[in-house]
Amino acid sequence: MRPISRRRRESALERKAVKYARSRGVVVAKLTQLDGVPDRIFFTPGGRPLIIEFKARGEKPGELQQWYLQKLKEDGYRAVFVDTWEKFLVLMEKFGTK
Repeated sequence: MRPISRRRRESALERKAVKYARSRGVVVAKLTQLDGVPDRIFFTPGGRPLIIEFKARGEKPGELQQWYLQKLKEDGYRAVFVDTWEKFLVLMEKFGTK
């Protein structure tokens, strides 16, 4: 049996997170226009979106992805990378409910 690729693990986490957030009334959009831009924007209650770069467990964002996350944070956005389901749930508990 072949091991699951890093990209497939990352995609599975992203799909699960989107499904979970939408089931709780959070509007979610995919960001795909430029290389390095985070994967998703979650329009959480309170008017401050949560911008997430999804990675496979133990993986870190690339250099350009790190630059975008840092720039967004400097501009006042909540921008993070998530590599585990548990980390995502903590963020949803903190920001994703009314």
